[in-house]
Amino acid sequence: MRLKKFLSAILSFVMVFTLFGGAMTTSAATVKLDSELTAAKKLGFLSASQAKRINKTATQTEVTKMITTAVKKRYGKTGKFLADRKKAAGSSTATRHYFASTLYFAMYQ
Repeated sequence: MRLKKFLSAILSFVMVFTLFGGAMTTSAATVKLDSELTAAKKLGFLSASQAKRINKTATQTEVTKMITTAVKKRYGKTGKFLADRKKAAGSSTATRHYFASTLYFAMYQ
C-alpha cells in the first residue's frame, strides 16, 4: 500500500513539474500539452487563471491545492498533514523544497 502511495506521489510530482516545466518545442508536443492542460482543468487540478499563466511560477497555496486535489481524487480523502499544509500555505512562490516536502507529506499519509 505504501508503494502505491509513493508511486501516486511521484506521479503527482511529475505532473506538476510537467505543467510548469516550460514550453514544448514541437507542435505534436504542444498539442499533447494542450490536451493535458484541458484534462487537468476538467479534473480540477488547474484553474482557468492558472492555465492562462502556465509558464509562470506557482504559489505555495496553488501547489498545495493541486496536490491535495490529486490525493483526494486518488484516495477519497486527505489527511491531517495536507490539511495543516494547506492552512499554512502562503502567497510566496513554491520552491523545490516546498514541492518536495508537500509531496512527502502526501506520500506519508
